[in-house]
Amino acid sequence: CLLSCKTIHLTPDSFNINYLTAGDSVLFKRGERYFVNIDLTADSLSGIRYFGAYGDTLLPKPILDGSIYRFDFNASEWDDFEVINGVKFYKKTIEGLEQVENVYAGINRLTLARKPNIDEEIVTGQKNSFAGYFKIDSVDVKNPRKVFFDLYNKTDWTGAEVVTKTQQWSYEVRKVENDGVMFSVDDPTVDAFRKNNGYFIQRHKNALDSEGEWYYDEKSGILYFSPLKDICTIYISSNRNNNNSGFDVVDARNIIIESLEFVNYKHGIRSERSVNVTVRNCTFRNSTYGILIRDTYADNFTIEDCTFINLHSYGIRLRAHNTVIQNNYIDSIGLVIGAESRGFNNLNGIEIYGTNNLIYKNTVKNTGYCGIRIFNASGTRVVKNHVENTMLAMSDGGGIYSYHSSQGNKLIRGNTVINAFGNAAGTQFTSGGSPGIYLDELSLHFRLDSNYVKDCGVGIYIQNSRSDTLVSNTTKNSRLYELHINSAGSILNGGKLNPSNDPGFNPDTLSFIPEGYVFDRENRIIRHRGRIIYVEPGNNFISRNRFYPDRSKYTFNFRTWRHIGISFTKELTGNSDFFRDNVPEGSVSDASVFIVGGNVRDMSQGGKNYDNIENTFDQDMYDFLRRVFIYIGRGQKRF
Repeated sequence: CLLSCKTIHLTPDSFNINYLTAGDSVLFKRGERYFVNIDLTADSLSGIRYFGAYGDTLLPKPILDGSIYRFDFNASEWDDFEVINGVKFYKKTIEGLEQVENVYAGINRLTLARKPNIDEEIVTGQKNSFAGYFKIDSVDVKNPRKVFFDLYNKTDWTGAEVVTKTQQWSYEVRKVENDGVMFSVDDPTVDAFRKNNGYFIQRHKNALDSEGEWYYDEKSGILYFSPLKDICTIYISSNRNNNNSGFDVVDARNIIIESLEFVNYKHGIRSERSVNVTVRNCTFRNSTYGILIRDTYADNFTIEDCTFINLHSYGIRLRAHNTVIQNNYIDSIGLVIGAESRGFNNLNGIEIYGTNNLIYKNTVKNTGYCGIRIFNASGTRVVKNHVENTMLAMSDGGGIYSYHSSQGNKLIRGNTVINAFGNAAGTQFTSGGSPGIYLDELSLHFRLDSNYVKDCGVGIYIQNSRSDTLVSNTTKNSRLYELHINSAGSILNGGKLNPSNDPGFNPDTLSFIPEGYVFDRENRIIRHRGRIIYVEPGNNFISRNRFYPDRSKYTFNFRTWRHIGISFTKELTGNSDFFRDNVPEGSVSDASVFIVGGNVRDMSQGGKNYDNIENTFDQDMYDFLRRVFIYIGRGQKRF
C-alpha cells in the first residue's frame, strides 16, 4: 500500500482503512511532510508490520511532523508587534494551544523567555560561574521542597516556571507563585531547594528581552516571537503526552520503522510492552525525546543506523531486554536544562534499564548529562562506542555511567571517551570532575577492557563497588586523577550492623544475622528488606592498564573506611605490583597516590570518627613513586 499525500496536512483519518489489511506495508513519499500521530494500537493500523519510504532516493526522507500549529512568517509584511525591554517581538494570536513547549523558525529552535539570559551575569563572587542564574538566599526550613527566598529579585514572577539544580545530577522545573521575595512552587520538588544555589525563571512575558526568544500567553492566546529570520515557517510543538508521538508503539509485535524523519514531537517514537521492534535509518531532531520506553519493559528492540540531533531531554531512553543499539549518531542532547525532568535524571544520549543489551559502535557527542547510562544491566555490553563532550550541563555522572548493576556480568570494551566535563555552574559543587567511565554505587562484576579515556575529570572512577576487572585500558590528561577507587560510604559499611563504623567490621564474625537482613556470602553483600546496605571493598582485579601520570597532580586516589595496612593496595586492586603494572614503563617515578581514610559521614563532620582507623601502610615499599600521601583526619598526615 502506498501513501502518496502531497498536501502538508495528513492525519490518521487520511489513511484509507478500506484497503489496509494485516501484513500490509505503509510507505511515505520522500521529500514530503506529513503532520501525523500514528497510533499502532488503532484498529486500522494494528496489523501493519512495515513503515518506510518510497520515491526518488535523491530526495530527503519523508518528514513526520508533530507541530500543533505552523504558519509562514515574513517580517516585511508583519504589522503586529510589541517592543519589550528594547526588543521587537512579533505577535500572533493563536487561541487554545495546549502546553506549548518549543517554537522553531524553520529548523532553528527559539529560546523560551528566560531571566537571566544564559550568558547574563547578575550574581558574582561565587565559587562557580552564575551566568544565567539568580541565587537562592535561604530555604524555608518547614517547607524546603516548596519555598525559598531571594531578597534581591523584586520582579513578580507569579505564573512563571522556576528551574534549579537540587542535586549535582538533577534539576527541577516547577510553576511558581512569587511576592517579590518568597517563591512558592505548585508541587513539591523531589529534593529540597539548596541555599546559595542558582535558579532561573522561564515562561513569563517579563523575561522577554533578547532576540531569538519566544513566549506564549495562554490567557490571551498571543505568541510573542523574535525569529532571527525575515522569512521562515514557524513551527510550534507541545509537551502534552497523548497524541504527541510520531509513532505510539504499544502492545505491538514484529514492527519495522525505516527511513523516516521525525521532527517537532514530544516523542519521536514512544513504546510500551512491545516485542521485536526495529527502527532503522531514521532521523530524530527538534523534539523532547527521540525514542522513549518509560514504564514497562520491551524485548528484542533494535535501533540502528539512526541519527538523533538537537533533542531536549533524551536521545534514546529505554526499558528493555535483549536489545541492540548500534551504529547510531547522537549529537546535541539536553544541552540546556529546562526540559521536562520529573521522574528522570535526563539529558543523556543513551539510557537503558535492562539485561542482555548491546550498545555497539555508536557516536555520542555533546550531551548535557551522560553519554551512555546503564542500570540493572546484567549481560549488557557497551562496545566500541565513541563518546565525546559529555556532562556539559550537569555534574556527578560520566561519559559512560553505571549505577546499581549488581547482578550478572557486564562488559565495557574498546570505547573511546573524550572530555567528560561536569558542569556545576549555578551550584556550590565543583566543576570539571566528571569521569570518563564511572562505575557508581553497586556496579559489580564489570569488565572494563581496552578503553581509551582522555581529557576527563577522572579517567575511571569506581564508587562503592567490588568484583570489577580493569585490564588494558588507557587514561591520560585527566583533570583530577587517572583512577579513583572510593570505598568510603557510611551507608555501605554495614549500616545498623556496624553503628560505630568499625573499620574492622566483618559480617562473618556476627553471632547471628538479625531479622530482615540477608548476607550474600558469595558476593559479600548484605541486604536489609531488599535494600543493599553493605558492600565489602575489594575483590577487584586491575592489571596491564596504562594510567599516564602528570607530575602536577595525583595519578591515583583511593578512599576507604577500612584500616590502611601493608597490603592495602593489593586488597583494593587485586594486584601486588599494582603501580609498576599499571603505569607506562619509564613513567612510574612520575606517578603518585593519594589515600584517604574515613567514610562519608566522617568527612562531613570534620574527622569526628577518623581516629579509629589505623594506618600501618609501609610507604618505603613505594619509594619508586613520586609521592604517597595519606590522610586520616585529625591532623594525621604523612608524606
